[in-house]
Formats: sequence, C-alpha cells, structure tokens
Amino acid sequence: MSLAGVTVNIVSFITFNLLLIVGVSNGIHLMTKYYEVLNQGFDHTAAIQEVILRIGAALFLTSFTTATGFFSLIATNIRIVQEFGVVLAVGAMLMFLLTIIIIPALLIQLSKPSEAEIKRHAEGTRLKAARTLGRWNEEHPGIILGGALLLVVLSEIGRAHV
Repeated sequence: MSLAGVTVNIVSFITFNLLLIVGVSNGIHLMTKYYEVLNQGFDHTAAIQEVILRIGAALFLTSFTTATGFFSLIATNIRIVQEFGVVLAVGAMLMFLLTIIIIPALLIQLSKPSEAEIKRHAEGTRLKAARTLGRWNEEHPGIILGGALLLVVLSEIGRAHV
C-alpha cells in the first residue's frame, strides 16, 4: 500500500484481515493435503512435491479468481474502492506465492510427523464428518432440491404477507 501511495482509510483498513483469510485458507488446504498424502505412504520430501503438484494449480485458480473479483472494483468511480480492489488483488496473488513457497520450505526443514499425528490429521473426526456429509449430498439430491424449493416457496409466502 505504501509503495502505491495508498493511505489507510475506512475501506483499506480491512485489507489485512481479508488477506489473512485468503492466506490462511490457502495454508489450510495445503496442510490438509500434505497430511492426506503422507497418510497414503509417501515419504516426507515426496509428499511435499506431490502436494504442490496436486493442489498447486487449484490454489492458484482460487487465488486468481479472488484477485480478479477484487480487481473488478476498479470499475467503480470511487477512488478508495478502486485502490482497495487493486491492493487486495495484488495481495491475494502475493498470498498465493507466499503460501506455495514458504509452507513447503518450512515443511522441508521439519522432520516427518509421527504416524499417530498423520492419522489424526488425515482421518480426524472433522474430515469423517465432511466425507459423511458429502456422501449424503450425493445420495439424496432430491431431498436437498426439495428442501431448497420449500424454502423458496416459504420465503415467497412470507414476502407476500409483509
């Protein structure tokens, strides 16, 4: 922001928080995949390489999409919103680069986690719950669609009575 001459204002004040969210979500995806790959039997260095190969492009696309969305704010005619969009667009891409460079570099310096640690992260209750929910979604699309339609109908009925 300083290099671009952008001052701190009411809009740019939240820049750090938004970039933190982007960076942390990238880091979580990378670390989750790291433990999944280790659980598949890869050794430490090969696991780090495999993680970058498997989700590097996906992380790039999500960061690029986020950056594009923020960059679209340049179309507004409000200067501080334009600055905010440009700063966040550049920041989202920098967060991708930092994530894809720093986390693997730190992981290489650390020793491979214990088998118990790998299993705890790769097969934890949260992941089991997410997999169960994913299976339920695949097995019951009619219930989900029906529930969504019911919510739309109830919303319209409620809107008509207001």
